[in-house]
Amino acid sequence: MKFDLIGKNINELTEFMYEIQEKPFRAKQLFKWLYANKIANLNHASSLSRDIIKRIGEKAFISVPEIVKKEITANNDTAKYLIKLSDGELIESVIMRYEEDQSIGRITACISTQIGCKYGCRFCLSGKEGFVRDLTVSEIINQILVIQRDINSENDRISNIVFMGIGEPLDNYDNLISSIKIISNSDGISISSRKISVSTCGLADKISELADEDLNIRLAVSLHSADESKRNDIMPVNRKYNLKTLKRSLLDFQKKNGLKMIFEYALIKDFNDTDEDANKLADYLKDFKCVLNIIPLNETKMINKISPEDNEIFDFAHKLIKKGIIVTIRKSRGTGINAACGQLKNYHKNILNQC
Repeated sequence: MKFDLIGKNINELTEFMYEIQEKPFRAKQLFKWLYANKIANLNHASSLSRDIIKRIGEKAFISVPEIVKKEITANNDTAKYLIKLSDGELIESVIMRYEEDQSIGRITACISTQIGCKYGCRFCLSGKEGFVRDLTVSEIINQILVIQRDINSENDRISNIVFMGIGEPLDNYDNLISSIKIISNSDGISISSRKISVSTCGLADKISELADEDLNIRLAVSLHSADESKRNDIMPVNRKYNLKTLKRSLLDFQKKNGLKMIFEYALIKDFNDTDEDANKLADYLKDFKCVLNIIPLNETKMINKISPEDNEIFDFAHKLIKKGIIVTIRKSRGTGINAACGQLKNYHKNILNQC
């Protein structure tokens, strides 16, 4: 049975070259063709002879998932992809464009790590249908490759990666770490580890494990409340890893990692937007070198919660700023294209069910 070349690291490709009685340097060539050049067909690996390509093709293949649907905002700043995997399952990926000056833009890809999610955050669609399975390294990496091919421009290169799509990245720990090492390899996709962020709902044990990886990546924490009872209500994971346990693991991570941490806070009207919430949040964050990212709740018909008004969002942010917290308010992106995690997949399924 043939195996998939996508997802294989340089060591695995070197072993493969030994198997087909080729010199080890061929592994590095193949690695570059797969990840730096993003080829979808072995015949495009022009530095490899026809004979080598034939022998590789007898044992291996390059997987190329299908883009089932693509939705783009009117101003072209956000595009969402619905991607079909080899077993027919669907995953979502998003790219966001940020114009930093007239000549240079930043393109961030938001990548999924699982099909479904185990953790059931009340305001998130990703886990509404439950957990199906982890994504393989190939399926994680291929999101970047198929999107980059679709962009298909020398000047439009994915520059940042955020593991904030469907699933809990740290719950698919081994495949996440393997993917990050391929993404950040200078001979591969070559995106600096400092431009890679991993989001977590708060798996304290895995955060501690990640602290010892020495990957130099950024950590983004889905906090959403600094009140134990409220966080229990909207994030069931808090019952296993409470705020105190989470904070201990995060402080250890920051001590070893040194980079500024990001805390995500989905602002929900009449729930986590009070003066008391702001005070508890400021107290929780005061020991971190961090940025608080306030996210007006992405409202959908399937979630019975709403976002505060703009003036209420700014008032909440201002209370935290006065307490010394660095605050950003996330610009709403993807309006009109089912841009919340799980929305496009859910919408696609509903349409298919009506056919």
